[in-house]
Amino acid sequence: MSLFGCVNLNMSNLRLSAPGDSPNTDGIKIGSSEEIKISKTRIGTGDDCVAILSGSKNINISQVHCGPGHGISVGSMGGEGSVTESVVGVTVKDCTFNGTSDGTRIKTWASSTTGVASNFIYENIRMMNVGNPIIIDQDYCPYPPCGMKVLSCS
Repeated sequence: MSLFGCVNLNMSNLRLSAPGDSPNTDGIKIGSSEEIKISKTRIGTGDDCVAILSGSKNINISQVHCGPGHGISVGSMGGEGSVTESVVGVTVKDCTFNGTSDGTRIKTWASSTTGVASNFIYENIRMMNVGNPIIIDQDYCPYPPCGMKVLSCS
């Protein structure tokens, strides 16, 4: 489910599922949206249960059960073609992660020089069989070389 350019949307009592080994199957992907509420929902995917992209503000996620999947991710900010690189005001509360590779994750591209990720609240999170409970990745590069400069010493 993709939400782009949405304002004041409430979603609850959803069930989204895809096989755990299916690539690029985000449960809910949110970008350039604000005042989004997701509650009382079960999401199992092969990618992010919830992905929050650039330009998003005031996202409230509560009573969500995530698994399998990659958890709840903010980013990837600062990638190619990114216009607004900020995500402000994310609350993840009373959620459960079970059998996910990650729990909560914030990721920015290494080349990112602008943008803000601020006002995040993570509260009462339950994690079981989670590979990486919390990740803040400021050098995100899913498909190298990602424009990284190689230094040579001669």
